[in-house]
Amino acid sequence: MTTKPPPKFYFSGIIFNSEYYQDEDTTGFTQDQADLRYLKKNITDTATVLETFNAGIKTNSIESVLTTDVSNILINSTGNINIGTSASRTTSNPIIIGNSSNTIIRLGSTGLSFSTAGTPTATLQSIATSGILIQTPAAAFNLLNNHTGILNIGTSTTRTGNINIANTQTTGTGNIILGSNVLTGSGTQNITINRPLTIGYTTLPTLTDLGYYVDYTNTSQAITSGSNNIIVFIPIETSGLYIVNIQMKFTIGATAIRFTRQRFGIQQSIGTYLNNLYTSTIGTYDMPLTGEYVDSTSGIYRFTGATNYNLVCDSLFTLSTLSAIGNVIITRIG
Repeated sequence: MTTKPPPKFYFSGIIFNSEYYQDEDTTGFTQDQADLRYLKKNITDTATVLETFNAGIKTNSIESVLTTDVSNILINSTGNINIGTSASRTTSNPIIIGNSSNTIIRLGSTGLSFSTAGTPTATLQSIATSGILIQTPAAAFNLLNNHTGILNIGTSTTRTGNINIANTQTTGTGNIILGSNVLTGSGTQNITINRPLTIGYTTLPTLTDLGYYVDYTNTSQAITSGSNNIIVFIPIETSGLYIVNIQMKFTIGATAIRFTRQRFGIQQSIGTYLNNLYTSTIGTYDMPLTGEYVDSTSGIYRFTGATNYNLVCDSLFTLSTLSAIGNVIITRIG
C-alpha cells in the first residue's frame, strides 16, 4: 500500500486497485496545527545578512544582542545625522544621552568629553578651544563659582604671551575686583604679588587708588599759646593705609620767643593726636632768631573711613608772637 492518494482523474479501460492507495484527508489542518506551523511564531527571527529597509524602520526601542556589545549607528554616513529635530519638542522632553552615573560621553575626538560621575548633570572634563562666547553679552557669567580647590589660569611653564584681563575696554564702567569685602573675622584672604608692579596708567590716580596723594596747605595764621589751633582741615574720603608728611613753617615776631612746649600734628578729635602723626618738644628753650623756621614730621597711619581730620598746633610760648603755615601731603599705599 502506498501513502500516496489515488489519481484524481479516471480513464475508461484502466483498472486499478483502489485499496492500494490511501484516501486523501479532506479534513485539513486543525487550528492548533496551523498556528504552530504558520501563524504564531515561537522562534525569534535572526537576520544573518545585511538587510535594507527602503522606507525606514519605525520602532520604540533598539537593543543590542548582548549588554557588552559595541553598538554602531550610521558609522558610514557622511551626510547630516538628525536626532530629535522635531520643531514641536519642548524642554520637558529632553534628549537624554548617557542618563546614568559614571558615564563618559565623548563628542568628536578624545579632547572633548563629559562625565556624569558623582553628579546628575554632565560636567566638562577638558576642552580645547580658541574662545568662549556668551549668548547674551550683558548677562552675568559665572565660571567655576562652586569650585573650592586650586584654580590655575595660564600656568604653563613655557608661557611667552600676556595674560590679559579687561585690557581693551574703551568706554563705560567695568571695575576689576580682587578679593572679598564681606569676609568675616573667621576667614582669611590674602592677595600675594610675587613680582614688582609696573605702573602703566597715564591718568592721575584718585584717593581710592594706590599712589594717590593730596597736598593740603593753608595760609599763614596766628598761633594762640596753649590752644588747639587748627592749621589745615584734612577730609579723608576713603579708608586705607597712608603715608602722612607734615611740615610747619613758623614765623616768630620781632623779639625772641620762649617755648615750654612745641607740639603739632594730626587730630581727629580735638585734643587727641593720632599715634605717630605728631611731634612734641617739652622743656623751656628760646628761639632767638626772628623770621621763619621749619619743623616737620611724618608717619604711616590707617585711616578708617570718611572722616574729617585737622593739622593742629598747641604750642606753649611767651615773649613774642607766633604764626604758621601748615602743609600736609597724604599718599595712599594700601
